[in-house]
Amino acid sequence: MSYDQITRDIAIKCSDDVCAAIDRNMALVDDPMSKTMVAMMAAGRAFAIPAGLLAARIGAEPDTVTEVLIERIRPIIADAIKAIAERETSR
Repeated sequence: MSYDQITRDIAIKCSDDVCAAIDRNMALVDDPMSKTMVAMMAAGRAFAIPAGLLAARIGAEPDTVTEVLIERIRPIIADAIKAIAERETSR
């Protein structure tokens, strides 16, 4: 997948907005597992957006598209995990 700078900038803005909303709503629960579930459910629904768009566009099964997208997004998630872990340990 290729994209231009404006697409990248919009994606970063969306990411910031989504992460801020998840952080705000995770604060509504105290238990770490509840916080984890809030974040996972929200991220899962957000991930369904590109999966659904691609499934509709190419006529593939949602499960197949999801598997392909998971492989594409894996390095993005790994980098984000490192950044979050560093942030949490520095608190």
